[in-house]
Amino acid sequence: MSRSESPIRRLLGLRRNSLVRPWDRAEVTLLVVAVLIVLAAVPFAWMLGSHTYARESAQAQNEAMTRHPATAVLLANAPPESARSRGTTGGTALVPATWIREDGTTATGTVAAPKGSVAGERVKIWLDARGAPVAPPLRTDAAAWNAGAIGLFAWLGVISVCALMCWLAHLVFDRARYRGWEHEWRRKPKVG
Repeated sequence: MSRSESPIRRLLGLRRNSLVRPWDRAEVTLLVVAVLIVLAAVPFAWMLGSHTYARESAQAQNEAMTRHPATAVLLANAPPESARSRGTTGGTALVPATWIREDGTTATGTVAAPKGSVAGERVKIWLDARGAPVAPPLRTDAAAWNAGAIGLFAWLGVISVCALMCWLAHLVFDRARYRGWEHEWRRKPKVG
């Protein structure tokens, strides 16, 4: 190695050396470009997460202002819990129930109740401005988790695409290297 040659050029395969083939240089260049793309994707993933957080936190605030909790009384038994679902969360079923709206009138409809609930049991529900059952309002901490997950998965998607492209290019460059070696092997004069 000459004194004027930088270690970076040597590391990246950019030095003038007859043993470094064009595909080696192309593969290193592709790898450097992929790393730069992955690094450049960080601010875009951050912006995507920030945009998602702004949108979902506004939705959470709107839902918190327009939805309110109420108590419904079940009019029928909910289906029993199956043996497979015991011990798990989220086992609900739609069951006929009655509840009192904010204006004092009684309403009847179906609400989500835990499986195994019995008629007459009280369950917490959420109502919209018209007094109809709706999902609970989105929480701001859930909006933050969603935003972080979206930004992270977007960045991981860029990493995955870059890794796949580098791997496919490596396969193509390996074929070119093997063809070059085979060609050189055939060109060598036989000794003996």
